[in-house]
Amino acid sequence: MLLRKEEVIERKLMGTKTPHENFAAMLGDYIAVSLDGFALYYEEGELASVHAALSPDEMEIPLIIFERGE
Repeated sequence: MLLRKEEVIERKLMGTKTPHENFAAMLGDYIAVSLDGFALYYEEGELASVHAALSPDEMEIPLIIFERGE
């Protein structure tokens, strides 16, 4: 499912707490959400960076499950 940035923000898919001041700028124009057991990932070469947060609030992300037909 492809969502516009505004839809992701409206649906609070990244959480319900007050977002970081740069949150909207850090999102892309569109966010792809997998509805099946598939994911996109980059496997060539070394990654320049990864998510490296250490606080519980940053390490715990919401699990989003969409039922078919919704």
